[in-house]
Amino acid sequence: MAVNKLELLGPWNCTHTTWRAPHGHSEHCIDFVTVPAVYKDQCTLSKVVEDFDLHNGDGDHSLVALQLAWSIFSTATTTASAFHAKINFDRSKIKRDCILDGVAAVPAPAWHTDVHTHFHVYNQALRDCLTKHCPKSRSSPKKSFITKEIWDIRKRKLACKKQLRALGRRTKQETLSAFFQAWARGLKEQENDHAESYQHYMVTISCWRLKLGIKAIHLAAHMKQQLQTARKYALSASLQELPDSASANLILQTIKEHIGPTNLRHLKRKTIRQTQADLLEKYMMRSQLGGKRHVPVTLGLHEARAYLRAAAADGHSAVLLMVDLVEAFYRVLRPLALGNEYSDEEIAKLAHKLRLPDDALHQLYAHLADPSAIAKAGMTMTAQQVLQAIHSDTFSQMPGQIDICRTTVGTRPGDSFADVVFTFLFSRVLENFHKRLQQQELQEYVQIDPQFDPFRRFCPDEGAWEIYSGPVWMDDLTVVLRADNADAAIQKAGVVSSILLDTLEEHAMTPNLQKGKTALLFALKGRGCRKRKSQFFGPNSPGTMTVIGEHSTRQISVVGEYVHLGGVLHHRGDHRKEMRRRVAMAHQTFNAHRRHIFQNAVIPLDRRVQLFQSLVLSRLLYGSESWHLCDVKSKGFLHTSIIKLYKRLLKLQPAATWTDDEICVALQLPTPTELLRRVRLRYLGTLHQCEDTVSWRILHNDKEWCTLIVDDLQWLWRQICTCTYLPDPASNLEPWRYLWRFHQPYWKGLIRRAFLHAALQRQNQLLVRQNFVAFLHVLKEEQVIRGQISEPRVCGAQNSTVVYGCLCCKKAFRSRGHGPSLPDDRLREVELFDIELYAKVTELFLQSDPETHAQELFDLLTTQPISWTACCGTLRAIQTNATVDDAKAFGYDQLQQFLSFLDGFCDPKTWEFLLTHTQHDHQPDIEELEQELAYAEVLESAPRPAAFGAHRLAMVAGYGPHIGPDYAG
Repeated sequence: MAVNKLELLGPWNCTHTTWRAPHGHSEHCIDFVTVPAVYKDQCTLSKVVEDFDLHNGDGDHSLVALQLAWSIFSTATTTASAFHAKINFDRSKIKRDCILDGVAAVPAPAWHTDVHTHFHVYNQALRDCLTKHCPKSRSSPKKSFITKEIWDIRKRKLACKKQLRALGRRTKQETLSAFFQAWARGLKEQENDHAESYQHYMVTISCWRLKLGIKAIHLAAHMKQQLQTARKYALSASLQELPDSASANLILQTIKEHIGPTNLRHLKRKTIRQTQADLLEKYMMRSQLGGKRHVPVTLGLHEARAYLRAAAADGHSAVLLMVDLVEAFYRVLRPLALGNEYSDEEIAKLAHKLRLPDDALHQLYAHLADPSAIAKAGMTMTAQQVLQAIHSDTFSQMPGQIDICRTTVGTRPGDSFADVVFTFLFSRVLENFHKRLQQQELQEYVQIDPQFDPFRRFCPDEGAWEIYSGPVWMDDLTVVLRADNADAAIQKAGVVSSILLDTLEEHAMTPNLQKGKTALLFALKGRGCRKRKSQFFGPNSPGTMTVIGEHSTRQISVVGEYVHLGGVLHHRGDHRKEMRRRVAMAHQTFNAHRRHIFQNAVIPLDRRVQLFQSLVLSRLLYGSESWHLCDVKSKGFLHTSIIKLYKRLLKLQPAATWTDDEICVALQLPTPTELLRRVRLRYLGTLHQCEDTVSWRILHNDKEWCTLIVDDLQWLWRQICTCTYLPDPASNLEPWRYLWRFHQPYWKGLIRRAFLHAALQRQNQLLVRQNFVAFLHVLKEEQVIRGQISEPRVCGAQNSTVVYGCLCCKKAFRSRGHGPSLPDDRLREVELFDIELYAKVTELFLQSDPETHAQELFDLLTTQPISWTACCGTLRAIQTNATVDDAKAFGYDQLQQFLSFLDGFCDPKTWEFLLTHTQHDHQPDIEELEQELAYAEVLESAPRPAAFGAHRLAMVAGYGPHIGPDYAG
């Protein structure tokens, strides 16, 4: 221990014993702790721990505790790990043959080397081997026109830049060293001062930096010149190789390979639009939606629908005035929007073309005297001059013509900045329109809700009020009005229409008064509703409303529905026509790509499903985020239509008996109800990206739509409640609103996860149901149970109105439209007043006894070309109007017997061909299967003999009767 400089420390220098002899008569201190001798004086505690149980009973050793306290300073050096070093080899070149010898030559370290050192040494040896045998290829030019000379110039330029960086580092180091040396010497001058040598050294470094800098600049200029020349010749050669009939797209793609994607015209438009976007949105009215960033086009359609539904729920009459302008962008008066210079001759030509009255022309001059729209918006003078310069000396040229047309009216031809210019001007028009409405006290107001809350946990009477005139999308203007009764609403609509048309005319804008363009949509309620509906929608109504303006009298169409922003607005909020229109568009899109995409077996099904969602479902569900299907018939129509599209994608026959769950599982697509949920949930995130523009009170007043949103959020939370920390939205909506505002990707991921979970659950239920049915069939076949187990149910044969067929041909059809496929001589249907057939029926019933009526009627129906639907209609009409005298005339004493007789003929089960063609197999539900299994009768079965296996079967033969086999082992 002295050689190793160790010391034994015990419990306070052996004052306590640590071991008891087996006989118990003596105790000794024989347990010590070995520590370095230098730490002997650092011991602060040494004792026997009596509380620590060593599980040795009352004898044997006790635990000795020792505590040391010391401080030490050491210098540790860190080296870069070979594992984190930069990779200097090419992974794609690693092959067994080229590195086998190098790996075998890696030396093994000594046995006493620790694991950490062993790992890093071996890892570094492997990296050196790979760097030697699989080196990285030197960089080469990506462009084909870069020559070897240009590449050498680039290498020399990079070498100069590397030397310049090294000289810069050296200058910093030398300056810092000289500073610290001077600081250490102080103010005392020493004979061996190196100040002069340091100065000469720094001058040398500066000279080298100047020389290398000039060389780098020269090489960069030379390389740029060489690149321009090479690119020009390469581009010229590529364009000469193109055929004379090359399209513009091919030419642009060829140019892009040489000059890159830079487009100066696009950069100019992007720069101007981005710099003026904030100013434009501040100047725009809140109801102006078109032109604002992150605002969907369906928001205007949604606000109009929500306004109609809210007014109907409150029992108020609502009026929507939709105005569309004639050549809106072509008739923009630039001085009003941009402040360009104009002449009286240009204004006179425009007034003559638009046929403006004299009073309107004077008002137009008054508007021209005011500052322009961009000046009112607060745009800087430099930006105003830029826009004015862009819209000066503009021209247009028609394809195939040599002459050029100079334009002074309208936006810049072919420029995407036209919408911004028009928006500035139209904001000015709307501002003047609102001022006139306020003067007449006709302005509509709504309360301001700070945020969206479909659970309505806010006080509806609190909050400030703001002006709301209706959603505006570019030149598609919608003005909303509301009144307590129909007469007040129509009177108010006439005055507002007159003010709006006069305001547009004063700003050199012409409304398009043709049918389907500018219209008044009335949703009338209350007193005078019936009279006004008869006035505007009656048989003698002209279908227009006379509006008396300040300068002229106009006729505006009055409609009950209007196509606005791609969706149908209905005065009752009904979406049946909109759904039929969208379903037809979806089938049209499917037919256009059916052969090459959707029913092409070469393309995988998952890729076809992806294209189906992008092309077909996107067109079908446009605007569906604001739908509210209030009746079962509408929901059933949409559900059936989407399932039909799914069947077409699977290329199923019309008579296929697949259930809806089986179709959705096969395609991995949501059900029709889940499709609408997904659209509405995604729409929530879109709305909160433009929450400063949305009028939340308009959406809150639409209680039916808010109820749908609440149900969607509850459904979403039920799907993801086990895998997220989000609370129930009914109790705390703030975390959900935080996701809508700031974490759109995460919100979309939650929606995707929820619908994936729903699809997997649907797949599990279908698998369980199918296995349940198969298991019950096995039990039945093995005679374990007895009863009607999981037999297919017959659907569609109970109601005669859904059964179509021909009694003569004995054929059933799925719909009425399949009937014309019959031969021409069998297309005639039985009517109530078919004289020839009616005479035969009457003669048979009056001249025969009642026992033969059934057979004679059956023979007559099966020999004449009679439609099943028309026949049932005839018999039902007879059954409805039959009396006791009619029953006696047909040979029945009681009316009920006669009616029962007719019911038998109208029942599809009576006719075998109808029953065969109309039954469809449907898998029963799990609840039905469990109920059938619970009530099934379990049969007693005798125990089966043991399996043969290695046993032997022996036949016993003998005299007398034949006996059965004997099983012996």
